[in-house]
Amino acid sequence: MSGEAVRIRTAIELAWDGGPAAVEAAVLEFLGTTEALDFVAGSVREAEYQRTIWNDANKGPAEWFWTLGYLASKVVHRDESPERQQHHITAAAGLLANWHAFVAANPSEDGHSRDEPEVASPAAPETEGGQPG
Repeated sequence: MSGEAVRIRTAIELAWDGGPAAVEAAVLEFLGTTEALDFVAGSVREAEYQRTIWNDANKGPAEWFWTLGYLASKVVHRDESPERQQHHITAAAGLLANWHAFVAANPSEDGHSRDEPEVASPAAPETEGGQPG
């Protein structure tokens, strides 16, 4: 993390006790930094690039979810350089932008863009008597 980003993160942490207005001011200060602008610009370029090479018309919610998970998993590998980690984060942001656009262009009653099995959620732990805890 750059020195500027550390300074902004510290400002946000210090602003936390100052309430929502102080946090908002610190976040807005960060959004004007070169680091944030580079991330946003890179994410937009990545989203455009992805649209040129992938056909997302038939993707269902689970496919978007698992692709995002795959990209996120690439970030946590210790053998990845910081530059590659940043690339995977930017690619994930591009994917989220495309997923957002896809859902907006293909609304359905249940919030999904196509009939496909939902991604399973973890089961709630049970207590005595078999009732959810």
